[in-house]
Amino acid sequence: MKQKSILPVITVIFTVVLLTACPTSNEETSDKTYILFKNTEQFPVLVYKDGARFAQIARVPAAGTAKVEAEPNPLGTAFYPRFELIFEGKVIFTQDEAPVTARVDEKKTTEVTIPDITAITGDMACIKIENQSIYSLTFTSGTFELKPLETDSTIVMPNETAIYAVQAGSSSGYFFMRNTSASIPFPQGVTEFQKGLIYTFRYDGSALALSSTRDILQTVLPAVPQHVSATNTSGGITITWVAVSRAASYNVYRAASASGAFTKIGAASGTTYTDTNPGSSAATYYYKIKAVNTAGEGAFSDAASVAYSPSIGNITYSSVSSGTWTVQSDGRRKSPAIAHNGITKSRVSFTSSGATSITIRLDVSSESGCDFAFIGTLDNVSATSSSGYYSGSRISGTNSVTVTIPVPTAGSHFIDIGYSKDGSISSGSDCAWFKVIQ
Repeated sequence: MKQKSILPVITVIFTVVLLTACPTSNEETSDKTYILFKNTEQFPVLVYKDGARFAQIARVPAAGTAKVEAEPNPLGTAFYPRFELIFEGKVIFTQDEAPVTARVDEKKTTEVTIPDITAITGDMACIKIENQSIYSLTFTSGTFELKPLETDSTIVMPNETAIYAVQAGSSSGYFFMRNTSASIPFPQGVTEFQKGLIYTFRYDGSALALSSTRDILQTVLPAVPQHVSATNTSGGITITWVAVSRAASYNVYRAASASGAFTKIGAASGTTYTDTNPGSSAATYYYKIKAVNTAGEGAFSDAASVAYSPSIGNITYSSVSSGTWTVQSDGRRKSPAIAHNGITKSRVSFTSSGATSITIRLDVSSESGCDFAFIGTLDNVSATSSSGYYSGSRISGTNSVTVTIPVPTAGSHFIDIGYSKDGSISSGSDCAWFKVIQ
């Protein structure tokens, strides 16, 4: 029987990118000009200097870089990528991409990032066979035996696995043969092979079974997130990055040093994540991102770092009962006038990003021993002058107190500050003031 080899070719849709040179500062001490190719995909990519892809100038590993010497060109040089899609260690397809153009500055290193794969179009499919029988198998197209990818023999022996590239379309022209003579029909319902899909069959000696159908892009890990940054915000440390194709979500990792062990601290469906509790002391923290899809986690991004200081932020004030506490020229908030046996409360809401306490000053001018100002305990909606107030914060007469209230957990909290009167006389200014000192 004649043998036939099918050259798997798929076209990938890319956006043609005109890159401005990104020279690295003080990296080169020689008088030479370099290109630093950066590949964020999980496939290796070959880079050529001609559209016919004859003159290869670099091979960039998956999620890696390659540096080559280049000729300066202020008008821009075009580079022609060709990805090698790998499935289970075998190159299934080679894919020619749109050229990437960059200005190449003399005696500098220009960074050129190969764009991510965004979509695949073409007329190829992939067949995987798991031979769990005692027979040898061959795979034919018409009268031609097809060779599995990256092998020299057309025979698939017992307990072996083989992978084939086939033209998408009707399955009627393809057959598995047992011992090269007995045709094995495809399972009922398998009438065509759709482009871009991998069909996995299992043969047990009696029948061929379809065990899975997967999109080629779903068998590979997502690309590496780029442009990761970390910034101090009122809610903690906010990390952002640029979305990558084929990512369903992202895992966020943190370390105490650039070379330290990065530990997963959370996940995000989008391209931002806030670390609300990095720690209770000032330090520099480092963050890396991994994109995730059904194939698993991709490679680490570059690290982003930020000098962190625990803080209280997002402070807002609201009225809880009996009027609004007004802001004074010195920054304190003054209680409104209330009737005898009345109570007025103002609420301080805030967010802690690792800070372990909040400090509040309270002043009062009232009937001593009868009318009281107080500071409620953390997150207590029922604080009054008789219960639920923070120890040492209940004062009367002409008095002041500064209290530091523990905040044991990061996130959103509140504290109520109040002034209450009994049913008798009024004294002094008959009010209270407070100010958040932090």
